[in-house]
Amino acid sequence: MPKYYYQRLIPMRLAWMLMYEQIKNASFLTRHFGISKKTFYKWRKRYLTANKNPDTLIDRSKKPNCSPLLTKKEITQIIKKLRKKTCFGEDRLRLFLLKDYNLDIPRSTIYYILKRERLIKKNKRHKKKPLIYNLSYSGNNIQVDIKIIGSYSTRRIIQYSAQDDATRIKFTRLYPERANYYSV
Repeated sequence: MPKYYYQRLIPMRLAWMLMYEQIKNASFLTRHFGISKKTFYKWRKRYLTANKNPDTLIDRSKKPNCSPLLTKKEITQIIKKLRKKTCFGEDRLRLFLLKDYNLDIPRSTIYYILKRERLIKKNKRHKKKPLIYNLSYSGNNIQVDIKIIGSYSTRRIIQYSAQDDATRIKFTRLYPERANYYSV
């Protein structure tokens, strides 16, 4: 948890304990602070068993003590050694483990081990910046696009769009037909 979280949390829980020592009424206290009685008594018991030490009012770690599905250290060492020796990726390492050590380890497990041991560095893709060019004089270069609205039926409309490259000013107009003199 972040440091600022504990700077707010410990004084708040300590206030629960000090207020309870003054009024001796858990129902009023839990209603006042908006917590359940179970939560209050849990923290009260922890506070009293540590001889009223405020440091016990910090949340305990929820990390498990052991993980039965974690890959064994020997296998992790073999994977690290192979990676440093060959610089192969997880697919080729898997083949070497099958062939030389008779270990059938999934590709994803090998990848997570390499990532956890910081043996894989992902290349960051750089976004291509669009080429923006500016012309010094407006009106020198104008882009004109034509779009037919209403398919090729008799009631179609032609949309002419023009954009000046220097100023980026856009102009759109609708015409009943497609003709060269509308483009000028």
